[in-house]
Amino acid sequence: MEPQPLVAILKKYSLDENAVYYGSDDFLWRLTSVFQGAKLLPALKNKSDIMTKFNKLKPYAFDASWLSLTKEMVDEIHRLGVKVFTDLLGPLDTEINYIKAREMGVDLIQTDRMLIAQITLSMH
Repeated sequence: MEPQPLVAILKKYSLDENAVYYGSDDFLWRLTSVFQGAKLLPALKNKSDIMTKFNKLKPYAFDASWLSLTKEMVDEIHRLGVKVFTDLLGPLDTEINYIKAREMGVDLIQTDRMLIAQITLSMH
């Protein structure tokens, strides 16, 4: 998939500036040639990939794998001025993981249980 049609549609509806773009590193790299101001969200599975992806893509945020995420990793990403998003879906979508994510400093949790996450985090 080429990024140009996506950017064109989002620009048509004035959504391009607020959108966060997720995709493969290759797609995100190509996207920057079409829209330099794009807020990129590359996947991050390993701490060892942070600097390589940061230097190449200058991301707005990382979609960090919950299974490899640690407080130290979140802190390292934040020192770069980058946000940390993570998915808590399926069996990972639990109240204890919402609390752990907040304790680590995760900026955004993707969940299918938004109200439960909201209630849990407001109580703890």
